[in-house]
Amino acid sequence: MTLLGSSYPPSQGSFKDDVSYANNPRDISLSYAIFTSPNVMVWDGQYGYQNLFDAMLDAVHAAIDNTGICYVPVVVSESGWPSDGGFAAFV
Repeated sequence: MTLLGSSYPPSQGSFKDDVSYANNPRDISLSYAIFTSPNVMVWDGQYGYQNLFDAMLDAVHAAIDNTGICYVPVVVSESGWPSDGGFAAFV
């Protein structure tokens, strides 16, 4: 899974068009993208995913496992203000 469409120069980094709901609503449903799907949307063998985040996180873990590297912790965090200060976007 390649998430970046461009990584060089770093200031021009961008995601691939087909990994976001906005650019690929045909293959990624809105409920799957925003954690509101009441059912499993994607099956991968015995694993079922109700949201895109969990599927992407498992893909990262699988990629790390497939390198043969021992345990590497994955930390999910947030930075910035994702709403860009929009209406009613406050803590």
